[in-house]
Amino acid sequence: MVLVTGGTGTLGREVVRRLLEDEHEVRVLSRRGRSQGERLPVEWVRGDLKTGEGLGPALSGADTVVHCATAIGSADVAMTRRLTGAARDAGVAHVAYISIVGIDRVPGFSYYRAKAACERIVAESEVPWTVLRTTQFHGLITRAVAAQRRLPVVLTLGGGVPLQPVSEREVGERLAELAVGEPAGRVADMAGPEIRPARDLTRAAVRAARERVLELFPVLADRAHQRAGLLSGGEQQMLAMGRALMAGPRLLLLDEPSLGLSPQMTARIARTVREIHAQGTSVLLVEQNAALALRIATTACVLENGRVALAGDAGELAASDEVRRRYLGVVHEDAAAPTATTVAAGRPVLGRWSE
Repeated sequence: MVLVTGGTGTLGREVVRRLLEDEHEVRVLSRRGRSQGERLPVEWVRGDLKTGEGLGPALSGADTVVHCATAIGSADVAMTRRLTGAARDAGVAHVAYISIVGIDRVPGFSYYRAKAACERIVAESEVPWTVLRTTQFHGLITRAVAAQRRLPVVLTLGGGVPLQPVSEREVGERLAELAVGEPAGRVADMAGPEIRPARDLTRAAVRAARERVLELFPVLADRAHQRAGLLSGGEQQMLAMGRALMAGPRLLLLDEPSLGLSPQMTARIARTVREIHAQGTSVLLVEQNAALALRIATTACVLENGRVALAGDAGELAASDEVRRRYLGVVHEDAAAPTATTVAAGRPVLGRWSE
């Protein structure tokens, strides 16, 4: 059994993915437990590294701990000390820790000092250990660009300072490989294949964000030199979504994206929303077309007068007789005359809810 802390984060998800691909048993420690709609086939344990709550059950039966969770400064140090102490008491055989290249050469940076302290705690914990240091992830530059989305210009991080970013997926795969192997102490540092100035990486991040939007909405490339006010309703909706995606958000908020659109354009927007989610962006959708929303979503909430009336798995809600009757326009079978909108299974649905 491999316990992963920070298993819902950028790196943690990659570690979990690779461990599952290699058919290992995986347990994820999370402060909130399994979130509704989360479909990863792992064991979820509720716990908090900051307080130590839930660490006993989380470590029970675990052979290896992959410590991906992090915090700022002294909180990171306290979390690592608490975890390694509990791992020692639970008889864990291996702790794998992710760190940063060069932390011992930049002592003036408090975040790096904390990481160096965490490394020492792991090494002195009396639990066999492995530490992997890597350079910054590609996402660092992307997030730096996204953070400046309201500025008239985009500033680079250090201008000509050389950086050697590495893929989060590659690091996740390497860390998973090390975790299921023998404890190796401090292993060779890991970095990306290219050393490039921060200025070039910033420009590349902006281009990549634009290309991603144009891949999702090819029509926007054809309309690039057209005034936004002259676009069709569907195209304006695509433009609004594209502008939001340029910031590289972790969460995309969509308010009635199908409002006023034709059935064909509505179906197109729905497919794009699914694709955005599949690429790793969470989506919070507020939608009056309940049938469409339930087909897209993994988790759904039904609001009545500003209060949550129902909540749960979207598929289960869509199959609920109460939801179908109250929100999807279903007529009771005994009272419904056969119509063109009657489903073969005997569930009549009003045609206005179809895509």
